[in-house]
Amino acid sequence: MWPKGITLAGALHTTPRPWDLKFFDFGEFPNPQKNFFLYNGKSSQALLALRKLDDSKLIRGGSLRFTHLENSHKYSSPSGYSPLGWKVLVFSRTNKHSAHEVASTSFSLQSLSDSRLSLSPPPSIEGWVSRNCVGEKIEFRGVGLSLDDYGPFITDSISSMNLKLAASGDSLRVYLPQTSLNFSPLVSLPNFTSYFHDDENY
Repeated sequence: MWPKGITLAGALHTTPRPWDLKFFDFGEFPNPQKNFFLYNGKSSQALLALRKLDDSKLIRGGSLRFTHLENSHKYSSPSGYSPLGWKVLVFSRTNKHSAHEVASTSFSLQSLSDSRLSLSPPPSIEGWVSRNCVGEKIEFRGVGLSLDDYGPFITDSISSMNLKLAASGDSLRVYLPQTSLNFSPLVSLPNFTSYFHDDENY
């Protein structure tokens, strides 16, 4: 219980990554702990179970950031499809380096040379992207407004956009450099294998 009798509930807003330790109390650092936790799925429930919390402190909840996807367009590629005419949206939701890397790699893919690619940057670096990605089409609308106009989609691995797009049923490819660990929230789903780092494995 916090000072003045305040009850605090912690809500997991997206799928936690396996190495996320902020939900644990190590006793050595000032880390105010919650009275209750709201989990939004099996992955978050499993992570909280590692803390050996009483069941009475775990509450099944939802994730407001994903509810807008329920009525989104479901993209699927017809048999014998060709990338000709695709409108591909490249999402980067982390930082300048990641945005530049995933954009430069995606825009240079020969396998998508006949497609129309656009970059959707995080709001925090929209100005930087506008100045440094001249010549590339930039999509500034939020994901909920742009899903119906694009498909397939490309994201960087660490972005929670992986989970949003996978949940929406859209065709998704995740950029995963060979020198990087897989930070994707989809890493716990062995059936998802749509990772690429260059033209050969796109």
